[in-house]
Amino acid sequence: MKTNYFCFALALMGSAIFSTTNAQQADSTASLSTDTVATESTPSFEDQELIRLFNSHIKKGNYQWALILWDEIKTKDTPELQYAYLEALEATGKKDSMYIKHQEFLKKYPDYAPALFWQAKYHFNKAEKLYQSEMSKYNKNKNATTYAYLRRELKRISVDYKRAKDILEKLTEKDPTNKNQLVYLRNCYVRLEMQEEAVKINKIIDSL
Repeated sequence: MKTNYFCFALALMGSAIFSTTNAQQADSTASLSTDTVATESTPSFEDQELIRLFNSHIKKGNYQWALILWDEIKTKDTPELQYAYLEALEATGKKDSMYIKHQEFLKKYPDYAPALFWQAKYHFNKAEKLYQSEMSKYNKNKNATTYAYLRRELKRISVDYKRAKDILEKLTEKDPTNKNQLVYLRNCYVRLEMQEEAVKINKIIDSL
C-alpha cells in the first residue's frame, strides 16, 4: 500500500514539474516573440540614418533626392514619413492621383491634420476655380437666361465648398489659432453666403 502511494506521489511530482517546465517554455517563447516584434518595429541604425537624410532633403526641398532614398528605407510606416513621401510626390509633379493617395492615407491615419487640410484645400480650390469660370461667363453676357444657368451651376459647385467647410470646422476645433485654416474657412463661409460666420472668423483672424 505504501509502495503504491509512493509511486502515485512520484507521478504527481513528475506531472507538476512537466507542467511548470512547459509554462516556463511558453513564457520564454512569448517573451521572445514580443522582443522580436519590438525589434522589427524599431528602425535599424541604417534606417535611422536614411530617415534622417530623407527628412533633411524634404526640409530643403530636395524632393527628387528624398524619393531616391525612400525605396531604401525599410521601416517607414509612420504618418509623418508617409505624409512627407506624399509631399515629395506632389512637389515633383506627380499630382494626378494625389487625391486618391490622400484618401488612402486618411484611411490609415484619419485624424492627421496636414492631410485633412490638404483635402479641404483641394475641395475649396476645385470649387473656386469653377466659381470664377462661371462668374466670368455670366459677367460677359448678363441676362435672365445666363443668370438662371449661373444659379444652377453655383448650387452644384457649393458641394465642394461645403466639403471643405466641414473639414475645416473640425480642424479649427482642434487648432483654433491656425491662421491658414481660418482663412480658408472664412472664404468657404463667404462663398456659401454664411455672412455671420464669416464675420466671426474675420474677428478671430484679426486678433491673431
